[in-house]
Amino acid sequence: MSSDILGKVTKDGSSGFKAEKNRYHLYTAHGCPFAHRAMLARKLKGLETIITVDYIDSVMKDTEIGMNFSQQCPDTLNGKENLRDVYLLSHPEYAGKATVPVLFDKKTKKIVSNSSADILRMLNSEFDEFSTTPNGLIDLYPQSLQKEIDSLNEWITPEIVFGVYRVGAAYRDRNQQVYDQQIASIFNALDKVEEILKKTRYLTGDKLTEADVRLFVVLFRFDPIYYLLFRCCKRTIVSYNNIWGYLRDMYQTFDLGTTIDFEEMKTLYFKSKRLGLIDDVIPAGPQLDFNKAHDRI
Repeated sequence: MSSDILGKVTKDGSSGFKAEKNRYHLYTAHGCPFAHRAMLARKLKGLETIITVDYIDSVMKDTEIGMNFSQQCPDTLNGKENLRDVYLLSHPEYAGKATVPVLFDKKTKKIVSNSSADILRMLNSEFDEFSTTPNGLIDLYPQSLQKEIDSLNEWITPEIVFGVYRVGAAYRDRNQQVYDQQIASIFNALDKVEEILKKTRYLTGDKLTEADVRLFVVLFRFDPIYYLLFRCCKRTIVSYNNIWGYLRDMYQTFDLGTTIDFEEMKTLYFKSKRLGLIDDVIPAGPQLDFNKAHDRI
């Protein structure tokens, strides 16, 4: 069976999954940037009291089983020991990887989707009537900007989102030529982002969109994780004037700190088997002040 579960929640329920208050549950992980997308959408759309959440343990104890729950991070919904058991509860013949995020339907005991991109879009468009804050009025994928957002995603995703992992893989394999190529590629893309942000507050203008959410989760992890562990160390994000201001702007303006646990985030990378790069010591720094004043207006 495919590792993709691609059901849809819709406002009218025509998909079989109707948008309802307290019907859906997110399984996520503090460290995973793809799962973080869903948590940002939940926060930005004012759905924190509408969609419940559980976190998997930061350290992957068994690579065959996959992501585990623990006493500190239990499965409060289904009482399972690991995420694979949640997948098998929903899809007994499932043979793919048990990944986060997972959007789970409490009513049918089925996984709706494990696609971070699809979950991001569903949370953006299908739950507005249940939003508990004015942020529910934010549209992360407005029709007037969809072509521009899609165009940004088409190069940001391969060159930056997955680019950090290609750099890490080249470093792991001790392949200098490939490492040099991948470093050049990712920093060319970051330079391109810096140029865009010289002219606009966010990637498409003065409104936050899905493109910003997708980029934020990678840039936020760059200096404390990718720079150190994956050796993406040509430049720090802090050294980019516009990108660094942009990150602080998003963090402060939308109170995104509530979606972040720095220690758990670093633990997931430095203590788990990711690309075969493991460090028994979690670095103390860098100390980044996301509450420092910015001039992004």
